[in-house]
Amino acid sequence: MSIDELLHELRQRRLILISEREVWPSPLLTQAICRAVRRHRRGLTLLIQWSSIDVCPSPPNHRKYWRFVPGEQRFECEVCRRISV
Repeated sequence: MSIDELLHELRQRRLILISEREVWPSPLLTQAICRAVRRHRRGLTLLIQWSSIDVCPSPPNHRKYWRFVPGEQRFECEVCRRISV
């Protein structure tokens, strides 16, 4: 599973990525997702550090705090950035 497929699965199943190594326990969590999280640990670490909207745990509640970072050509969640600091 690619990192894009992993992020899509996390969004579809509404699974919360706690860290680059852990997903909030849920009956919807599969072995394939756990393996993909382990495989893409480095990429997930960067996305979490960047507060990327791709790993935002609550898009419906945080969407109004998403902003574009022009110099880096990416979107970040200001709420997630404040939480991770």
